[in-house]
Amino acid sequence: MEKYFTKRWNLYKGRKRLNLLKNEVSGLYVNQELIAFMQNLTGLLKSKDEKLYYLQFCKKIILQVRRFPNRNHYEAFRAEYDLSFEAIRQEQHQYNPIQWIDAELEFLRVASIGKASDQIVADEKPHRDWMTFAEMLERLGTSKMALRRRMAEGMPFIKLGNQLRFDPNAVDAWLLAQN
Repeated sequence: MEKYFTKRWNLYKGRKRLNLLKNEVSGLYVNQELIAFMQNLTGLLKSKDEKLYYLQFCKKIILQVRRFPNRNHYEAFRAEYDLSFEAIRQEQHQYNPIQWIDAELEFLRVASIGKASDQIVADEKPHRDWMTFAEMLERLGTSKMALRRRMAEGMPFIKLGNQLRFDPNAVDAWLLAQN
């Protein structure tokens, strides 16, 4: 990626970034170069949401704007451009930027679904760490006297030296049985 683009990208925010990106994408008429540019762009972006947003914007630009060299430059060097276009004709079909963006967007969506399901599974795992008296007070949102009364009523706990410890799963089961 050009240093010029990277420097401007880091300076700009919001609408200016979109205009910079639009100008850069519109000028890249060789698909292989465009895909390489978008790969570098996703490397600049930190969050997954930014990647989704800017890739979707690139897709929009590619579909809406005809990517072609500067008209005056093309007219001046028509023969060279025509030879170049003929040489890369098959390559243009092979390196389809829309398919590349779709694959990248799908990957980002699947990766976020995988992370979300991992988080759900992690949340569903039983909590096996022993809790201190203060942690149990905070968890139940009760007073010291109320917690001591529940302990006297049979709430499960163990005494380690002069410290009290609670198994959250056993406490939850006991509370359900009490209600």
